[in-house]
Amino acid sequence: MFCIKMTCDDYTFISHSVPLEESKERIVAMVQQELQSYHRHDFKRVQNSTMIDAECRQKICEWSYRIVDHFRIDREIVLSSWYFIDRFLCNEVKECKPTMMRLLSMSALQLASKISGSRELTMSCMSSLSSNISADVLTKMEILLLRSLKWKVHPPTAKAVIRELMGLLAIKIDNYEVLKKVSEHAHFFAELSVFDSELASISVVEVAIASLLNALKLAGKSELSVVGESFFDDCRGMLKTQHVIGDIEFVQNLLWEVFLANEESAILRSNLTDTEPEAKRRRQDTRTCSPVSSMQYNP
Repeated sequence: MFCIKMTCDDYTFISHSVPLEESKERIVAMVQQELQSYHRHDFKRVQNSTMIDAECRQKICEWSYRIVDHFRIDREIVLSSWYFIDRFLCNEVKECKPTMMRLLSMSALQLASKISGSRELTMSCMSSLSSNISADVLTKMEILLLRSLKWKVHPPTAKAVIRELMGLLAIKIDNYEVLKKVSEHAHFFAELSVFDSELASISVVEVAIASLLNALKLAGKSELSVVGESFFDDCRGMLKTQHVIGDIEFVQNLLWEVFLANEESAILRSNLTDTEPEAKRRRQDTRTCSPVSSMQYNP
């Protein structure tokens, strides 16, 4: 059980004015970018190893989101930082001790923040969040991380794909408030995807499409189920290939499982209808998310 709140930032919503063809071109470009330079299929080796267990991953994710929310930084950097972490673990190590994992996660988050243009998470700031990791040590870890990544530090993310795919939905849903809510919920599913190591090895396009389909269900309007089917067909037609989409229902169910493990899900599920997968229905501990009393790194 963990607790991450959904944010309602307007930047997650794409305007009707964005040309649909431009969005399609960018999505196809991200697909090619991932296939050629940022593939994830080999991340299954990390998933099937003992390098990082589910509890450790969950704690690092929670800590990362607390940090970016505290400094009001785009949550998308957490998705990028986890690509860095998973790629490093896949490339470099057979065993990762807690101290190494702490150093790696701090360095990855700082690197992702720096690349995004944010100036809040400096080395000295990150060092202050740990009682025994200096800025010099973080700098050395960053160099090691960059070498492992071969300086490929701009991975496409599910949130980036969602922003473009919203253009397809914008022509199908004429209610701005519904469209905005779907966008916010979809981005939240994408943000939760990093909690699951199995989702880490799945294409960000698949995660984005599954996130949007789940968000349509979460909106609680029966007429949106037809929109979801049409949207899925449009995605397949746009990508012009079957294997890129893969088993989207499998990805949807993985995302539902992570969503239902979040304490905040009870609030968001208040609008759910019987469209939610029956196998995923279960009672949750509905404790309120406790406020962050400290930014100290202590996963």
